[in-house]
Amino acid sequence: MNDKLTVLIGYDPPTCLVGRIIAWFTWGHRSHSKIAFIGQTETRVFESRSDVGVIERDPEPEGRDRLTEWHAVDLPRPIPARDFARAQVGKGYDVPTWKFLRRPTHQGRIASGRWYCSELCYQVCIEGGLYMLRVTESWKIAPAWLYASPLQYGPVIPPWRQ
Repeated sequence: MNDKLTVLIGYDPPTCLVGRIIAWFTWGHRSHSKIAFIGQTETRVFESRSDVGVIERDPEPEGRDRLTEWHAVDLPRPIPARDFARAQVGKGYDVPTWKFLRRPTHQGRIASGRWYCSELCYQVCIEGGLYMLRVTESWKIAPAWLYASPLQYGPVIPPWRQ
């Protein structure tokens, strides 16, 4: 892949009861986030999902990405960010409901090896040299809070929709 990468963060509206609860508890209208790296020869989407954990996949404009609102992010180091995301593939999903019932620690989140969707996106941005919010620990980030970051612009139309 060429060294030039465009980075997009995607946000999905709630499509189920759990998603609506997540959006409601976080004062937002988004319940899932994902991150895409667009290069000269390939585009890869990374996300953490409750059914499979962290995955790497192609964009699905008529499927999972149909309702996604994409925002561009200028990462100073997109290659290390993508490499970090790729190294997380296969790790489990961190169930957000438990975050409301117990107060996890950063060490506990790291030890679990699991990622909630917005935690993964936020940490990938950190690995790429950009803190999207003043909160420095990824385990504290909900999709609605990441969506509110002023360090992104959009919505934008990704190449697979043009």
